[in-house]
Amino acid sequence: MSYFEENNKFLSFKGVVGRRDFVVLYLILMLISSIIYQTPLMYAILIKPELMHTLSSSTPPMWLSVLMLVAGTVIGALFLPAVVRRIRDILGEENDSKIYLIAIACFAFGIISITPVGRQMGLIIVDFIIDLILIFTKGKITGEKPKSDIIKFNWGAFLGTWFWGIWNRVYKTLWMIPLLFTPGWFVFMLICGLKGNEWAYEKNKEKYDSVEGFHSKQSTQSIVFTVLTPVFALVCFIALSFVTGITISNYAKNHPDFVSSVNAGLLKYQQKATAANFEKIEMTDDVYKFYIDPKSWQVLSKGGKSLFFENALNYALIENNKFQTPDAKVEDYLGIAKKIKIISSFNNETLLEFTPTEDEEKELIEYSNNKDFRNFMAVKKSCMKINPTPTLP
Repeated sequence: MSYFEENNKFLSFKGVVGRRDFVVLYLILMLISSIIYQTPLMYAILIKPELMHTLSSSTPPMWLSVLMLVAGTVIGALFLPAVVRRIRDILGEENDSKIYLIAIACFAFGIISITPVGRQMGLIIVDFIIDLILIFTKGKITGEKPKSDIIKFNWGAFLGTWFWGIWNRVYKTLWMIPLLFTPGWFVFMLICGLKGNEWAYEKNKEKYDSVEGFHSKQSTQSIVFTVLTPVFALVCFIALSFVTGITISNYAKNHPDFVSSVNAGLLKYQQKATAANFEKIEMTDDVYKFYIDPKSWQVLSKGGKSLFFENALNYALIENNKFQTPDAKVEDYLGIAKKIKIISSFNNETLLEFTPTEDEEKELIEYSNNKDFRNFMAVKKSCMKINPTPTLP
């Protein structure tokens, strides 16, 4: 391979890589990141929802910082060859010392940006700007070469992924199926859209008399898959829901304890998920205190603050065995709501409490009995006393 020859392999220091293929390699890197880092965290949160609070904390625990640093180092090292080739393309010179020095500096800066100190300094934004420079800067080598007539974004491959792949004998798109269970599915769709024409033309070029004929067929497929993909997804969802519903219904008839055990499990999971939104929860006979960081509270919209109250209320209802139970009365609901206080974890300042007047409480009972839920919610929101500007640390 000559020094300035194009090389689109992921792990290779030889040659150069253009802007478009560098974007593809960048997306592959994101896909790897989703598999080795984001996917395990996603499933860990599903199993232990209380981790949500830990992961979203402004001061993450040491184990999370170490995990991010290790993952970032591995991912950065994997991407270093592509950065070397992109810098070589941008500079257009054979001074390897200069090229490797810049590439290693970019790698080191990227690692520093994900450390606690780097995040506090906002270096991750600068790292993102560096990535944009590498992506959008025209290369002195690849920028002088004529553009391929094949290379265009393929909407059929983007939307149809593995359907389109089977039709065009591009079976690597079948990776979309397992990736649906990871955060990387959309990234893979983008890769398919960017590389689809090249894959399809390589597999099927003997079928076409010209490049124009190939693009015409792909344009038709794009229209077809734009229509068929959402229809197919909807049909699959309905069919899966129907089969699952029938299966669960039949099983529940033969196993009476199944429904109650499932409901108990769901309530327990909801409790853990709700608790993850708060730093601490204290419940006594007189008051239910839900503590939250005032910095997080301040940036919430009014609707977001109300949602936190609803989460706290559901938590308290479950604790009192009044959550969606047939014998629950609106008076019980209001009695529990009035005990709830959302408290600043900084100085115990009250951030939200539910304080209906006697007349408002009568209105709420009347609207609930008449099933007038629209007016019930309107009065309920007016009874929330919200502190929008808490004292900050």
